[in-house]
Amino acid sequence: MKRGKWRPFEEARKFAHSLVAINTLKEWVGYARSGKLPNDIPRDPRYAYKNKGWKGMGDWLGTGYVATFRRQYLSLAEVKDFARSLKIKTQHEWRKYCKVNKLPDNIPANPDIVYKKQGTWKNWGDFLGTKNRKGGWLSYEKAREFIRKLGLKDKDAWDTYCKSGKKPVDIPTRVYLIYNGKGWNGIGDFLGTGRVANKDREYRSIEEARKFAARLGLKNKDEWADYVKLGKLPNDIPRDPPYIYKKQGTWKGWGDFLGSGNIANQDRKFMSFSEAKKLVQKLGIKTQIQYGKFSKSGKKPNDLPSLPSRTYKKEWKGWGDYLGTGRIANQDKEYLSPIEAKIEARKYQKKLGIKTQKDWEIAYKSGKIPSTLPASLWNTYGRQRRKRK
Repeated sequence: MKRGKWRPFEEARKFAHSLVAINTLKEWVGYARSGKLPNDIPRDPRYAYKNKGWKGMGDWLGTGYVATFRRQYLSLAEVKDFARSLKIKTQHEWRKYCKVNKLPDNIPANPDIVYKKQGTWKNWGDFLGTKNRKGGWLSYEKAREFIRKLGLKDKDAWDTYCKSGKKPVDIPTRVYLIYNGKGWNGIGDFLGTGRVANKDREYRSIEEARKFAARLGLKNKDEWADYVKLGKLPNDIPRDPPYIYKKQGTWKGWGDFLGSGNIANQDRKFMSFSEAKKLVQKLGIKTQIQYGKFSKSGKKPNDLPSLPSRTYKKEWKGWGDYLGTGRIANQDKEYLSPIEAKIEARKYQKKLGIKTQKDWEIAYKSGKIPSTLPASLWNTYGRQRRKRK
């Protein structure tokens, strides 16, 4: 609907203040789309009242909220005093505090960003008053000796420990960067677990790995992944065998590796398109969802593809043709021309009392709209218009 001149800013803002249930931009947008907004109040007041009194959404709705980029913050020295009064020791603790507690509007949640722009920011140690790491890092040997006593089992445990605030400031979080070339030999060596990084391991030949895998009686890649999660896999058998053995040129697929005989889709030979159509229509499968369930049921022949639209790309004309239902996909339907559609749509709009897109869709689903018109007029005819442009 066309809108006329907007109300003066002060009057429009007074109206917005009267909507006590509307407190955020998201709620305002929802209200504006509801159809209840007076014609002389703009949906997007930011543009309508730019340079005419606009001071932000908080001022418009009367909540007092000020957008982050408009805020006036305290000096770094004053914010430091506030942060140090909290007895916070690490950046992680500061972030956690900001998530749980509402900061005053004049104190930034990201002081490192705000005060870096001003050229006054030094580091978190200076900000929190912890005097972080003035004497440099511990040597790799001393750091490793300290950490091994903690009994951490893996990288996840190390990351958790770093975030706990208990880590000495002279041991780095990114140990692999600081100690690279200074004794670093992997997280297993650092923590004392003895675990060797995948890239540094020496694996069994594919013949020996294949013998091991065949004894497990696994049928497919998913079952292999479940077995790996149990933590029983020997260190010299790769968790991701295709990655390791493809480099060696010895990988022939999961069926070969597991001894199940299953062949990867790209290596299979499928029945012809006409044979596949005949079979699925004989089985009485009526929808794509039913076909998907049939594919996973274990009853599907190996030479019938799970994704026929990909396998039979040249012959494919849609699921209606493949399953014999005659159903035509929306993108393949022939609709009225835009001018004819406009005339017909208006007839049904008046006849059925349709006022919104949702009303149209409900009427369409109930069969009150002819199939020569689409369920979504904008998606169909708007797309055509965009293409012409």
